Amino acid sequence: MASKEDCDPLDIKFIGDIAARDMSTVAMREGIPWGADIDTYGLGASSYCLLFSSHIDVVQGSVSKRWRPIKPLRRHWNKKLWDTLFDTLLNSDGKNQNKFAGSHPNSLR
Repeated sequence: MASKEDCDPLDIKFIGDIAARDMSTVAMREGIPWGADIDTYGLGASSYCLLFSSHIDVVQGSVSKRWRPIKPLRRHWNKKLWDTLFDTLLNSDGKNQNKFAGSHPNSLR
C-alpha cells in the first residue's frame, strides 16, 4: 500500500462535471478524467475575463483539434503572447503544469 507521501496530488483524476456548461473545462466537455488541468483552465478563463470583461467561450479547431477562445484578440494586443498563453492553459492535460513558464520565462515581463 502506498503512503500519502508517495501520492502526487497532480496525479489525482476525477470524472464528471462540476460546473455550469459554459464554465466546464476541456476535459469535462470531452468526458475524460480531469485533475489539475481545472486550475490551468481557470487561470485561462480568469485572464480572458480580465481582458474582455466577459466569460470565456471556447471552440475546438476543426483541423488542429486545439481549444481556443471564440472571440478574437484586439489588433493592438500582443497576439503571439496571448495565443500562446490561451493555447497552453486551455489545452493542458494536467501533466505539464510549468510548460508556459518554463518555455517562455520572459514573455510576461
